[in-house]
Amino acid sequence: MPARLFVEAVLAARATGFGKDTPYDGRMAGCEDHPALQMLSRWWNENAPDPATRQAGFMMPWVRVQDNSNAYWCGYHETPNVPIGRNGAGAAGCARIGDCVLIEFVKSQYEASFSLEGATFWTVDSLPWATAGVDKDDVRSGDHDEAWYSLRALESFPERFAMCWKALGGHCSNDGF
Repeated sequence: MPARLFVEAVLAARATGFGKDTPYDGRMAGCEDHPALQMLSRWWNENAPDPATRQAGFMMPWVRVQDNSNAYWCGYHETPNVPIGRNGAGAAGCARIGDCVLIEFVKSQYEASFSLEGATFWTVDSLPWATAGVDKDDVRSGDHDEAWYSLRALESFPERFAMCWKALGGHCSNDGF
């Protein structure tokens, strides 16, 4: 993924509010419809190497925190950090920005499956991404919006990953980074 596109998405997340009661383009919509997530999902859906995975609804950034390590921190601060191999599970549904950022793409939350454990959300390559203890009505009504976490990760990215943000800004000209 071009670094410039990710930087634009972060700036859009910071410039445009998001949440259950935030309208986009004059209409009420879920966080998946936020301009930042739309631009990243659209890029994936037009450029993914495997056309079968071109079904992104939102995404989550992961940042490599040490050189020569496969330890990545999730963009959303409350999600546990995990080891992610470059060719590990979910790689077919991920885009890289250099060697420091991995963008994991997720199907629309409206494609979640539901069980007694709650809602399971799926990566674009059909692997389980997360399970939340909410029911179908919570997701359909917008009371639970999984894409909100992605927007929060984008919004907080410059402060949370300052060195990475600076490096990404180095790829963009005339942005004042």
